[in-house]
Amino acid sequence: MPIRCSFKNPLNFSNFFAMAANIRSDNNAQLKAELHDLIQRHSCKVDHSQLERDRLEHEDRIAALMQQVAELTYKLSEAQSTINSLNIAAATLSSTTRELTSLRTQVDFLQSELDTSETTNEDLQRKLDREERMFADAYKELQENKEECAQLRMKAVIAKQTEKAAKKKMKAACGMLKDDNDDVLSMRSSLRSSRRRTSVSIRE
Repeated sequence: MPIRCSFKNPLNFSNFFAMAANIRSDNNAQLKAELHDLIQRHSCKVDHSQLERDRLEHEDRIAALMQQVAELTYKLSEAQSTINSLNIAAATLSSTTRELTSLRTQVDFLQSELDTSETTNEDLQRKLDREERMFADAYKELQENKEECAQLRMKAVIAKQTEKAAKKKMKAACGMLKDDNDDVLSMRSSLRSSRRRTSVSIRE
């Protein structure tokens, strides 16, 4: 049969051990001494079964607290890892934002250059169209000149042929004229001879 305490003001060992749980292990000897003095002062016979139950309950609480500490430590580690990942992601996002800003600036610059180039290209296109029209007109004029030159060449050939024929006719005419002159001279010579013979006959 267990021996119970006969205190006028009973001690609450549960609260006592709960407070003792917060005391560091290197103070256990001092705690035991103080507990022994307290028991001696109150001349109490302790219920060892209750003490054992309190001790086991205290150990269970310590084990539960240790488990909570382990879980909290794990969660803290995970949180720290998450924070590190977020910091890395934030740094990456900041770098990406800077790169995006730089790319946007380049795009705006290139767009401005493109707009300027488009305006220049429009001017060049108008000039090119004008040059093409001028080339078409010049080509048309060249074709007309070629046709005119071909006609002139044909006329020149015909003129040469006509000139050659005319020279031939002139040569023939000159030959005929010379023959006629020779005939006329011959006739004049014959006529003179005949007149002379007639004149001589009359004198006789």
